[in-house]
Amino acid sequence: MISLCVSPQIPMLLSNYPPDLNDTKEVFVEETSDVVLSCDVRANPPVIVTWKKDGEVLDLISGSYKTTNNGITALLLITKAKRDVHQGTYICEVNSSVYGIMGRTFIVMVEDKVLRFPLGPTIAGVVVVLCTIVFAIISRRNTIIKCIKPN
Repeated sequence: MISLCVSPQIPMLLSNYPPDLNDTKEVFVEETSDVVLSCDVRANPPVIVTWKKDGEVLDLISGSYKTTNNGITALLLITKAKRDVHQGTYICEVNSSVYGIMGRTFIVMVEDKVLRFPLGPTIAGVVVVLCTIVFAIISRRNTIIKCIKPN
């Protein structure tokens, strides 16, 4: 621990601390959707972040990956996920001069895209059809009654 005096009355303490990692998360993403993987990399001294997929350093030039790191959170954005390209095990690996190599593992599962029906328009369509049937029966009730009544 290092102690500094900012002013004669206020001492300031600086200490080393590691990032909060070393866990595994399962991430499910629908095909063609975007997914963001996030690592808390807040540490003192600052760490170097490397993203890996299936044990290999991630090729960020491919275009479907984007990374950001503000010193507190490191993010990996996967755009338009495809099962054959993006499914796998990702590691946010941090290298600290004090604490060594640590990481968070993400198991990314790309699921089939689900065709979603818009609920509001579907309900409106059903209501219109039912109202049309009811009004048709009411307007033809005399004809219907004559057909049903025995002579």
